Amino acid sequence: MNLDFERIRDYLYNFQFQKVFIEELGWEQPSNTKKNYLDIDDKIYYYQRIAEAAKVAIFEVTSETGEIPEGKIRKAIHQEIEQRVAENLLIFLDAEKTRSLWYWVKRDDNKRFVRDHLYVKGQPGDLFLSKLGSLVIDIIEFETESISVVEIAQKLQRGFDVERVTKKFYQEFQDQHSEFLKFIQGIDNLSERRWYT
Repeated sequence: MNLDFERIRDYLYNFQFQKVFIEELGWEQPSNTKKNYLDIDDKIYYYQRIAEAAKVAIFEVTSETGEIPEGKIRKAIHQEIEQRVAENLLIFLDAEKTRSLWYWVKRDDNKRFVRDHLYVKGQPGDLFLSKLGSLVIDIIEFETESISVVEIAQKLQRGFDVERVTKKFYQEFQDQHSEFLKFIQGIDNLSERRWYT
């Protein structure tokens, strides 16, 4: 399946995430589109399924205040939704639809690792598009009924579990920066030399 990156950019810009998943990435229409709510710390949060594949669901989550909730509330919301749909991706939205936080939890034995990505309206989004590219489901996978929850979960992991690679990159970058810093001449102030490097 070839992705139409311009169309995906338009959908992202307009916060039409359901269209991204269904029309571009090949996910299915949700079996249940009912808007549900959770009451956490005396605040109401709404969640609605926007796409699914092999019992993995994508949810949009909003709050009555219109703000994206802080980390501990996002964790509590995920835990509640996880009881209903074990494999999921949550997309937290602000009321103006200018900010979204994509929230996926990696399970490793009994440990959980949050992987999130902030998408802000108008950002170029090329890195984000590469993450979404790993979530493509080909129609053949559905027709042969060979796609499983595990395979979809692996697609989510390929798209959102990039922390280890990022840490390695920044460590190598820091090492190269330190080496290059030694060769800078003519700037006596260490802080300015580091900035220049």
